[in-house]
Amino acid sequence: MNKKTLHIIALDIPYPPNRGSVVGIFNRIKAFHEAGVEIILHAFYKEFKAPEDLAVYCKTVYLYKRKPIWNLIHLKVPLYIQSRRSDQLVQMLLKDESPILFEGLHTLYHFNDPELSERRKYVRLHNEESVYYHHLSRLENNPLKKIYYQTEAGLSKFVETNYLPKAHGLFTISIPETESFSKLNTNTLHTPPFITPSFKIPEGTGGYALFHGDLTIRENELAVHFLIRDVFNELDIPLIIAGFNPSPKLKNMVYASRQATLMESPDTSTMEILIQQAQIILAPIKHTTGYKMKLVQSLFVGRHIITDEVARSYTELKELVHFAHNEHEWRKKIKQLINVPVSPLEIEARRSLFESTFDNRKNAEKMLGLIFE
Repeated sequence: MNKKTLHIIALDIPYPPNRGSVVGIFNRIKAFHEAGVEIILHAFYKEFKAPEDLAVYCKTVYLYKRKPIWNLIHLKVPLYIQSRRSDQLVQMLLKDESPILFEGLHTLYHFNDPELSERRKYVRLHNEESVYYHHLSRLENNPLKKIYYQTEAGLSKFVETNYLPKAHGLFTISIPETESFSKLNTNTLHTPPFITPSFKIPEGTGGYALFHGDLTIRENELAVHFLIRDVFNELDIPLIIAGFNPSPKLKNMVYASRQATLMESPDTSTMEILIQQAQIILAPIKHTTGYKMKLVQSLFVGRHIITDEVARSYTELKELVHFAHNEHEWRKKIKQLINVPVSPLEIEARRSLFESTFDNRKNAEKMLGLIFE
Protein backbone atom coordinates (compact mmCIF):
# COMPACT_ATOMS: atom_id res chain seq x y z
CA MET A 1 0.00 0.00 0.00
CA ASN A 2 1.40 3.39 -0.99
CA LYS A 3 2.05 5.80 1.83
CA LYS A 4 -0.26 8.82 1.97
CA THR A 5 1.50 12.13 1.33
CA LEU A 6 0.25 15.55 2.37
CA HIS A 7 1.58 19.04 1.62
CA ILE A 8 1.17 21.44 4.57
CA ILE A 9 1.67 25.18 4.05
CA ALA A 10 2.38 26.89 7.39
CA LEU A 11 2.17 30.61 8.07
CA ASP A 12 5.37 30.40 10.16
CA ILE A 13 8.06 27.86 11.01
CA PRO A 14 6.21 25.70 13.55
CA TYR A 15 9.16 25.25 15.86
CA PRO A 16 9.77 25.79 18.69
CA PRO A 17 6.07 25.36 19.64
CA ASN A 18 5.97 28.33 22.01
CA ARG A 19 3.15 30.49 20.58
CA GLY A 20 -0.51 29.71 20.03
CA SER A 21 -0.48 29.63 16.23
CA VAL A 22 2.56 27.37 15.90
CA VAL A 23 1.67 25.08 18.83
CA GLY A 24 -1.36 23.85 16.90
CA ILE A 25 0.54 23.38 13.64
CA PHE A 26 3.41 21.53 15.29
CA ASN A 27 1.12 19.15 17.19
CA ARG A 28 -0.93 18.54 14.04
CA ILE A 29 2.20 17.64 12.07
CA LYS A 30 3.27 15.29 14.84
CA ALA A 31 -0.17 13.62 15.00
CA PHE A 32 -0.34 13.21 11.20
CA HIS A 33 3.14 11.67 11.20
CA GLU A 34 2.13 9.22 13.93
CA ALA A 35 -0.91 8.31 11.81
CA GLY A 36 1.46 7.20 9.04
CA VAL A 37 1.24 10.23 6.71
CA GLU A 38 4.31 11.52 4.85
CA ILE A 39 4.40 15.28 5.31
CA ILE A 40 5.99 17.77 2.94
CA LEU A 41 6.11 21.00 4.93
CA HIS A 42 6.28 24.47 3.38
CA ALA A 43 6.76 27.26 5.93
CA PHE A 44 7.15 31.03 5.65
CA TYR A 45 9.33 33.05 7.99
CA LYS A 46 10.35 36.59 8.87
CA GLU A 47 13.35 35.56 10.94
CA PHE A 48 15.08 32.32 10.00
CA LYS A 49 15.14 29.54 12.59
CA ALA A 50 16.79 26.19 11.88
CA PRO A 51 13.94 23.66 12.18
CA GLU A 52 16.00 20.50 12.83
CA ASP A 53 13.37 18.97 15.10
CA LEU A 54 10.77 19.09 12.32
CA ALA A 55 12.83 16.61 10.28
CA VAL A 56 11.69 13.90 12.68
CA TYR A 57 8.10 14.34 11.52
CA CYS A 58 8.44 15.64 7.94
CA LYS A 59 9.71 13.95 4.81
CA THR A 60 10.88 17.32 3.47
CA VAL A 61 10.86 20.90 4.80
CA TYR A 62 10.92 23.91 2.45
CA LEU A 63 11.33 27.42 3.88
CA TYR A 64 10.33 30.67 2.15
CA LYS A 65 11.17 34.18 3.31
CA ARG A 66 8.14 36.45 3.62
CA LYS A 67 7.90 39.42 1.25
CA PRO A 68 8.50 42.87 2.75
CA ILE A 69 5.63 45.36 2.86
CA TRP A 70 7.07 47.49 0.03
CA ASN A 71 7.00 44.45 -2.26
CA LEU A 72 3.26 43.82 -2.20
CA ILE A 73 1.23 43.80 -5.39
CA HIS A 74 -2.40 42.68 -4.94
CA LEU A 75 -5.13 45.19 -4.06
CA LYS A 76 -7.78 42.61 -3.08
CA VAL A 77 -5.71 40.45 -0.74
CA PRO A 78 -4.70 41.34 2.85
CA LEU A 79 -1.07 42.24 3.40
CA TYR A 80 -0.57 39.31 5.76
CA ILE A 81 -1.54 36.98 2.89
CA GLN A 82 0.43 38.84 0.21
CA SER A 83 3.61 38.59 2.24
CA ARG A 84 3.33 34.80 2.05
CA ARG A 85 3.69 34.21 -1.66
CA SER A 86 6.38 32.35 -3.55
CA ASP A 87 6.70 31.10 -7.11
CA GLN A 88 9.07 28.47 -5.77
CA LEU A 89 6.31 27.19 -3.47
CA VAL A 90 4.04 26.58 -6.46
CA GLN A 91 6.78 24.68 -8.26
CA MET A 92 7.38 22.47 -5.22
CA LEU A 93 3.65 21.73 -4.96
CA LEU A 94 3.57 20.68 -8.61
CA LYS A 95 6.12 17.92 -8.08
CA ASP A 96 3.32 15.50 -7.21
CA GLU A 97 -0.47 15.36 -7.00
CA SER A 98 -0.88 15.01 -3.23
CA PRO A 99 -3.54 17.04 -1.39
CA ILE A 100 -2.64 20.39 0.15
CA LEU A 101 -3.52 21.66 3.63
CA PHE A 102 -3.35 25.45 3.97
CA GLU A 103 -2.70 26.38 7.61
CA GLY A 104 -4.64 29.58 8.20
CA LEU A 105 -6.11 32.18 5.88
CA HIS A 106 -2.59 33.65 5.88
CA THR A 107 -1.34 30.98 3.46
CA LEU A 108 -4.02 31.29 0.73
CA TYR A 109 -2.20 33.53 -1.74
CA HIS A 110 -1.71 30.69 -4.24
CA PHE A 111 -5.01 28.96 -3.46
CA ASN A 112 -6.55 30.06 -6.78
CA ASP A 113 -3.41 29.52 -8.87
CA PRO A 114 -4.52 27.98 -12.22
CA GLU A 115 -1.70 25.43 -12.03
CA LEU A 116 -3.24 24.05 -8.83
CA SER A 117 -6.82 23.97 -10.13
CA GLU A 118 -7.00 20.16 -10.18
CA ARG A 119 -5.57 19.64 -6.69
CA ARG A 120 -7.53 18.75 -3.59
CA LYS A 121 -7.17 21.73 -1.27
CA TYR A 122 -8.15 22.02 2.38
CA VAL A 123 -7.95 24.94 4.82
CA ARG A 124 -7.36 24.79 8.56
CA LEU A 125 -8.85 28.02 9.88
CA HIS A 126 -7.14 29.47 12.95
CA ASN A 127 -9.50 32.41 13.24
CA GLU A 128 -12.34 34.25 11.59
CA GLU A 129 -9.79 36.82 10.45
CA SER A 130 -12.32 39.40 9.21
CA VAL A 131 -13.83 39.54 12.72
CA TYR A 132 -10.42 39.44 14.41
CA TYR A 133 -9.02 42.39 12.45
CA HIS A 134 -12.19 44.35 13.05
CA HIS A 135 -11.66 43.72 16.76
CA LEU A 136 -8.05 44.93 16.50
CA SER A 137 -9.23 48.13 14.82
CA ARG A 138 -11.54 48.83 17.76
CA LEU A 139 -8.67 48.42 20.24
CA GLU A 140 -6.25 50.65 18.31
CA ASN A 141 -5.80 54.35 19.11
CA ASN A 142 -3.21 55.12 16.42
CA PRO A 143 -5.23 56.45 13.42
CA LEU A 144 -2.95 54.88 10.79
CA LYS A 145 -2.95 51.49 12.48
CA LYS A 146 -6.72 51.68 12.89
CA ILE A 147 -7.13 52.27 9.14
CA TYR A 148 -4.73 49.39 8.45
CA TYR A 149 -6.73 46.97 10.61
CA GLN A 150 -10.03 48.13 9.11
CA THR A 151 -8.66 47.60 5.60
CA GLU A 152 -7.32 44.15 6.47
CA ALA A 153 -10.70 43.23 7.98
CA GLY A 154 -12.51 44.12 4.74
CA LEU A 155 -9.99 42.30 2.54
CA SER A 156 -10.09 39.27 4.85
CA LYS A 157 -13.86 39.14 4.40
CA PHE A 158 -13.36 39.18 0.62
CA VAL A 159 -10.94 36.22 0.81
CA GLU A 160 -13.18 34.26 3.17
CA THR A 161 -16.22 34.80 0.93
CA ASN A 162 -14.51 34.14 -2.41
CA TYR A 163 -11.86 31.51 -1.62
CA LEU A 164 -13.25 29.26 1.10
CA PRO A 165 -16.32 28.00 -0.83
CA LYS A 166 -13.89 26.50 -3.40
CA ALA A 167 -11.99 24.39 -0.85
CA HIS A 168 -12.61 20.64 -0.76
CA GLY A 169 -12.95 20.99 2.99
CA LEU A 170 -12.59 23.43 5.89
CA PHE A 171 -11.42 22.56 9.38
CA THR A 172 -12.66 25.00 12.02
CA ILE A 173 -11.25 25.45 15.50
CA SER A 174 -14.37 26.40 17.49
CA ILE A 175 -18.10 25.66 17.43
CA PRO A 176 -19.19 29.28 16.68
CA GLU A 177 -16.77 29.46 13.74
CA THR A 178 -17.99 26.09 12.48
CA GLU A 179 -21.51 27.54 12.33
CA SER A 180 -20.23 30.66 10.55
CA PHE A 181 -18.04 28.96 7.92
CA SER A 182 -20.56 26.17 7.24
CA LYS A 183 -22.61 28.84 5.45
CA LEU A 184 -19.73 29.25 2.98
CA ASN A 185 -18.75 25.60 2.58
CA THR A 186 -20.95 22.67 3.56
CA ASN A 187 -17.86 20.44 3.84
CA THR A 188 -16.83 22.09 7.12
CA LEU A 189 -15.58 19.99 10.02
CA HIS A 190 -15.07 21.15 13.60
CA THR A 191 -11.70 19.94 14.92
CA PRO A 192 -10.62 21.44 18.26
CA PRO A 193 -7.12 22.83 18.87
CA PHE A 194 -4.21 20.40 18.74
CA ILE A 195 -2.55 20.94 22.10
CA THR A 196 0.67 19.74 23.67
CA PRO A 197 -0.42 16.32 25.00
CA SER A 198 0.29 16.84 28.69
CA PHE A 199 -2.06 16.38 31.64
CA LYS A 200 -0.47 17.00 35.02
CA ILE A 201 -2.43 19.31 37.30
CA PRO A 202 -0.23 20.09 40.34
CA GLU A 203 -1.27 19.21 43.86
CA GLY A 204 -1.67 21.72 46.69
CA THR A 205 -1.56 25.46 46.15
CA GLY A 206 0.71 27.74 44.14
CA GLY A 207 2.45 30.93 45.13
CA TYR A 208 1.20 33.61 42.74
CA ALA A 209 -1.18 34.67 39.98
CA LEU A 210 0.09 34.40 36.41
CA PHE A 211 -0.70 36.11 33.12
CA HIS A 212 1.08 34.66 30.08
CA GLY A 213 0.88 35.38 26.38
CA ASP A 214 2.52 37.02 23.37
CA LEU A 215 3.05 40.58 24.62
CA THR A 216 3.48 41.98 21.10
CA ILE A 217 -0.28 41.47 20.63
CA ARG A 218 -2.23 44.60 21.46
CA GLU A 219 -4.99 42.74 23.31
CA ASN A 220 -2.48 41.05 25.61
CA GLU A 221 -0.76 44.34 26.35
CA LEU A 222 -4.12 45.90 27.26
CA ALA A 223 -4.88 42.88 29.46
CA VAL A 224 -1.67 43.51 31.42
CA HIS A 225 -2.63 47.17 31.82
CA PHE A 226 -6.04 46.11 33.16
CA LEU A 227 -4.60 43.63 35.66
CA ILE A 228 -1.94 45.96 37.06
CA ARG A 229 -3.94 49.20 37.14
CA ASP A 230 -7.45 47.98 37.91
CA VAL A 231 -7.18 44.62 39.68
CA PHE A 232 -3.89 44.17 41.54
CA ASN A 233 -3.76 47.81 42.63
CA GLU A 234 -5.92 46.70 45.58
CA LEU A 235 -4.50 43.20 46.13
CA ASP A 236 -1.55 42.02 48.20
CA ILE A 237 -0.89 38.99 45.97
CA PRO A 238 2.15 38.44 43.72
CA LEU A 239 1.52 38.71 39.99
CA ILE A 240 3.87 37.34 37.33
CA ILE A 241 3.62 38.60 33.74
CA ALA A 242 5.29 36.20 31.30
CA GLY A 243 5.48 36.65 27.54
CA PHE A 244 7.36 37.49 24.39
CA ASN A 245 8.84 40.87 23.46
CA PRO A 246 7.12 43.30 25.84
CA SER A 247 7.21 46.93 24.75
CA PRO A 248 9.24 49.52 26.75
CA LYS A 249 5.93 51.02 27.92
CA LEU A 250 4.73 47.67 29.26
CA LYS A 251 8.08 46.99 30.92
CA ASN A 252 7.96 50.33 32.72
CA MET A 253 4.43 49.63 33.91
CA VAL A 254 5.44 46.26 35.37
CA TYR A 255 8.60 47.64 36.98
CA ALA A 256 6.60 50.45 38.58
CA SER A 257 4.09 48.02 40.05
CA ARG A 258 4.38 46.97 43.68
CA GLN A 259 3.00 43.48 42.99
CA ALA A 260 4.07 42.53 39.45
CA THR A 261 7.19 40.76 38.16
CA LEU A 262 8.10 40.38 34.48
CA MET A 263 9.43 37.14 32.96
CA GLU A 264 10.51 38.22 29.48
CA SER A 265 10.40 35.71 26.60
CA PRO A 266 10.63 32.50 28.68
CA ASP A 267 11.45 29.28 26.85
CA THR A 268 8.95 26.41 26.71
CA SER A 269 10.22 24.55 29.79
CA THR A 270 10.37 27.73 31.89
CA MET A 271 6.84 28.62 30.83
CA GLU A 272 5.55 25.22 31.89
CA ILE A 273 7.21 25.60 35.30
CA LEU A 274 5.63 29.05 35.71
CA ILE A 275 2.18 27.60 34.97
CA GLN A 276 2.73 24.61 37.28
CA GLN A 277 3.77 26.79 40.22
CA ALA A 278 0.99 29.37 39.81
CA GLN A 279 -2.15 29.26 41.92
CA ILE A 280 -4.30 31.16 39.43
CA ILE A 281 -3.97 31.66 35.67
CA LEU A 282 -5.46 35.00 34.59
CA ALA A 283 -6.88 35.17 31.07
CA PRO A 284 -8.67 38.46 30.39
CA ILE A 285 -10.07 38.32 26.83
CA LYS A 286 -12.44 40.58 24.92
CA HIS A 287 -13.25 38.42 21.90
CA THR A 288 -13.48 34.72 21.13
CA THR A 289 -12.46 34.43 17.49
CA GLY A 290 -10.25 31.41 17.01
CA TYR A 291 -9.30 29.66 20.23
CA LYS A 292 -7.23 30.86 23.16
CA MET A 293 -4.55 28.16 23.22
CA LYS A 294 -3.11 29.43 26.50
CA LEU A 295 -6.53 29.02 28.09
CA VAL A 296 -7.02 25.38 27.14
CA GLN A 297 -3.36 24.40 27.68
CA SER A 298 -3.37 25.94 31.16
CA LEU A 299 -6.52 23.97 31.97
CA PHE A 300 -4.59 20.70 31.73
CA VAL A 301 -1.32 21.64 33.43
CA GLY A 302 -2.32 24.45 35.82
CA ARG A 303 -4.59 25.16 38.76
CA HIS A 304 -7.47 27.67 38.73
CA ILE A 305 -8.26 29.81 35.68
CA ILE A 306 -10.18 33.08 35.64
CA THR A 307 -11.35 34.59 32.38
CA ASP A 308 -13.93 37.05 31.04
CA GLU A 309 -17.65 36.37 30.69
CA VAL A 310 -17.25 36.45 26.89
CA ALA A 311 -15.41 33.12 27.09
CA ARG A 312 -18.68 31.34 27.94
CA SER A 313 -18.98 30.84 24.18
CA TYR A 314 -16.37 28.08 24.62
CA THR A 315 -19.17 25.81 25.80
CA GLU A 316 -16.90 22.82 26.44
CA LEU A 317 -14.86 24.86 28.96
CA LYS A 318 -17.53 26.81 30.79
CA GLU A 319 -17.91 24.37 33.71
CA LEU A 320 -14.16 24.20 34.30
CA VAL A 321 -13.06 27.85 34.52
CA HIS A 322 -14.13 30.85 36.59
CA PHE A 323 -15.67 33.96 35.04
CA ALA A 324 -15.41 37.64 35.94
CA HIS A 325 -17.15 40.63 34.38
CA ASN A 326 -15.33 43.66 35.81
CA GLU A 327 -12.41 44.56 38.06
CA HIS A 328 -14.50 44.04 41.22
CA GLU A 329 -15.40 40.49 40.20
CA TRP A 330 -11.78 39.78 39.20
CA ARG A 331 -10.55 40.83 42.65
CA LYS A 332 -13.31 38.83 44.38
CA LYS A 333 -12.53 35.64 42.41
CA ILE A 334 -8.78 35.97 43.00
CA LYS A 335 -9.31 36.35 46.76
CA GLN A 336 -11.64 33.33 46.79
CA LEU A 337 -9.23 31.04 44.94
CA ILE A 338 -5.77 32.12 46.10
CA ASN A 339 -5.55 29.48 48.88
CA VAL A 340 -7.89 26.78 47.52
CA PRO A 341 -6.48 23.61 45.88
CA VAL A 342 -8.11 22.24 42.75
CA SER A 343 -10.55 19.57 43.92
CA PRO A 344 -10.39 15.89 42.80
CA LEU A 345 -13.79 16.33 41.10
CA GLU A 346 -12.47 19.30 39.09
CA ILE A 347 -9.37 17.33 38.08
CA GLU A 348 -11.49 14.40 36.92
CA ALA A 349 -13.75 16.71 34.88
CA ARG A 350 -10.70 18.23 33.19
CA ARG A 351 -9.25 14.79 32.48
CA SER A 352 -12.54 13.73 30.88
CA LEU A 353 -12.50 16.81 28.62
CA PHE A 354 -8.82 16.23 27.77
CA GLU A 355 -9.52 12.66 26.67
CA SER A 356 -12.81 13.28 24.86
CA THR A 357 -12.27 16.61 23.08
CA PHE A 358 -8.56 17.40 22.90
CA ASP A 359 -7.20 14.01 21.84
CA ASN A 360 -4.76 14.84 19.02
CA ARG A 361 -4.87 11.31 17.64
CA LYS A 362 -8.67 11.26 17.31
CA ASN A 363 -8.78 14.77 15.84
CA ALA A 364 -6.03 13.87 13.35
CA GLU A 365 -8.08 10.85 12.25
CA LYS A 366 -11.09 13.11 11.64
CA MET A 367 -9.07 15.49 9.47
CA LEU A 368 -7.25 12.77 7.55
CA GLY A 369 -10.50 10.93 6.98
CA LEU A 370 -11.79 13.94 5.06
CA ILE A 371 -8.52 14.75 3.28
CA PHE A 372 -7.96 11.20 2.04
CA GLU A 373 -11.60 10.19 1.64
